[in-house]
Amino acid sequence: MMKVDSPIGISVAPGTPEIESENTYVFPLTFAQQRLWFLEQLEPHATAYLIPWSIRMNGTLNVSALRDSLNEIVRRHEILRTTFSSVDGQPTQVVAPSVYIPLPVVDLSEFTEREKEAQQLAAAEAQTPFDLKTGPLVRAQLLRLAAEDHILLLTMHHIMFDGWSRRILVRELATLYEAYCGGKPSPLRDLNLQYADYAVWQRCKARSWRGSWRTGGRNSPAPQPVSICPRTSHALRFRPFGERPSSSLFQKLSPSN
Repeated sequence: MMKVDSPIGISVAPGTPEIESENTYVFPLTFAQQRLWFLEQLEPHATAYLIPWSIRMNGTLNVSALRDSLNEIVRRHEILRTTFSSVDGQPTQVVAPSVYIPLPVVDLSEFTEREKEAQQLAAAEAQTPFDLKTGPLVRAQLLRLAAEDHILLLTMHHIMFDGWSRRILVRELATLYEAYCGGKPSPLRDLNLQYADYAVWQRCKARSWRGSWRTGGRNSPAPQPVSICPRTSHALRFRPFGERPSSSLFQKLSPSN
């Protein structure tokens, strides 16, 4: 018998392909996620809601440390291990216990027009759709233009990633990369709250708000949003592929020898 911890009390039919592990968790969608999910049903595998971006890295690059950093971020953040399915006719987000994100390396160093080749690969990546049901909804690819010149291509789906998320990812990526290059463990604490917790909170608040209106409590205050990720003004800056920089994200982090 399959066991699924379901915080929202939905019954999961045996044999549901996306929900096989007893360590898998099922949560409701936020209202914003639900809108994107419905749009995906209207136009499956569309690329309009992909978020492709890139980081240019100059200097000696430890590819293994970079790969481990990316996967530690995926481990830390449940939303990066989430797929989206339908259970009892309702859209749900399904958090997998673990997901491994490969980091293939594409060597462009022998091409005469390396920048053009990189642009073409980045454009092709941006037009490659995701499957919300099967995931993963994160892709990574490393382009090697020269021994000390790399471009990290990252692609996420907007249903689980946005501009603020990108700032958090860059900050954590830089912190983890520095630690792993020095042979140290992750200095980041595990998170007390995940995005799915916010989804549950939002739904509970919505039910409470609707209930107060039904009982005549029209003067009740509207529910206030909860802050899931602490805001900071110290997020590290990165430079999107194609901009001319004065420095790059990893120049200060790469080993000097």
